[in-house]
Amino acid sequence: MSLGEALRFLFMPVRNGAARRTFHGGIHPPEGKAFTCHKPVREAPLPSRAVVSLVQHIGAPCRPLVAVGDAVRTGQKIGEPEGPVGAPVHAPLSGKVTAVGNFPHPSGPDLPAVIIESDGEDRWVELEPH
Repeated sequence: MSLGEALRFLFMPVRNGAARRTFHGGIHPPEGKAFTCHKPVREAPLPSRAVVSLVQHIGAPCRPLVAVGDAVRTGQKIGEPEGPVGAPVHAPLSGKVTAVGNFPHPSGPDLPAVIIESDGEDRWVELEPH
């Protein structure tokens, strides 16, 4: 594809309110929306337990800020990054920390994580405005 063709592709005119952007080939599986498009949106229940990985990206694992037996609230910081590349980890639900250690991770090896048993209340930490 020449530069001119590529630019024409990127800046195709809008038709019927939607830009026509497509390419030859690719995979186009059926969306399957017909199964649920007529159903109302429902709120998902809280899980009874959360295994929160302290490894969220390519950076170093976070240092746990909680210990077994600690009560935590939703949004509370439970892991502090160590090193130049990192992001803090926060509790996804309120409850009690039942374990801190290495646990199976989808990437393969056992990695540091915090396990929280839900109290079913979803109590949030006091949030500070920025």
